[in-house]
Amino acid sequence: MQRAFDSARTHISYTSNWLVDYEFDLDRVDSRLKAAEAARVRAVLTAAGRWGEVGRYLDVGTCTGRYLLLMRDAVRPDGELVGIDEDLDCVRFTEAALDRHCPQETRIRVECSDFLTVPTDTGPFDTITCMLGTLSHFGWNRALDHDDALQDALVLMRSLLADDGLLILGTWSQLARDRHAMLAIYQDSDRHQLARWTPPIEELHTRLREAGLEVVRFERPEARLDLTVARPVTA
Repeated sequence: MQRAFDSARTHISYTSNWLVDYEFDLDRVDSRLKAAEAARVRAVLTAAGRWGEVGRYLDVGTCTGRYLLLMRDAVRPDGELVGIDEDLDCVRFTEAALDRHCPQETRIRVECSDFLTVPTDTGPFDTITCMLGTLSHFGWNRALDHDDALQDALVLMRSLLADDGLLILGTWSQLARDRHAMLAIYQDSDRHQLARWTPPIEELHTRLREAGLEVVRFERPEARLDLTVARPVTA
């Protein structure tokens, strides 16, 4: 019963046909946002000398699998790309996209699972991404003392990250939160919810430090989106 209650509290209903809309039919503004975020991820990894050198890559909340497709060139030929999403429709959509775009690709694995149940021995990963506001979905019970699902997710990301790995987060900016200006695939009520669930950037960076990560890069690819790059703090 508790699990059903929690599931109802965390549910985001989206608009109808949202996966198709997200992948193929976003308006011009949202399409630019997606493209700007992806371009910055590539630039970050290139600047760090990691594009083409990533051994293992994890995408949290892989949705339509766009980052699995984008990151194929970032991962070594002997590497592995893993996408995880608890929504079975997302997993099926991603698998269909992979069959369509790269049917011979053997390095990619897609899992249908709640990220918070992933065993820590699944790692380590050289690069982990959680993009375009996906992190907000962990903020449904966001608490002042950070004893919540959001902090659990960040701690798990740290546990799964290699000691020299990079965590890249695309999160909604203050402007997006204030105006409830998330993607058009969300219903109005869900945008209000996501605005509450999304931590301000100062809080996010504090949470990252508490999880054993240090912020090494922060930028705003677009007015609605913050991009944070973090790495593990090692003794």
